[in-house]
Amino acid sequence: MKKALVVALQLGFSIGGMITLSTLLGLWLDGVLKTTPFLTVLGCLLGVASAFKYLIDWTREN
Repeated sequence: MKKALVVALQLGFSIGGMITLSTLLGLWLDGVLKTTPFLTVLGCLLGVASAFKYLIDWTREN
């Protein structure tokens, strides 16, 4: 049970971190380049795509 909890936390933080960081990067770039909301949406979508890729790669390894 302890190992399952560690794996679930690892996946949750990894996926959440990818989406959050890419969205925040998009928000920051939108503020700098005045392209609101284009880069925020693009960053969020890239974060979701990278999270799915990470999840697929993780399931193939395990």
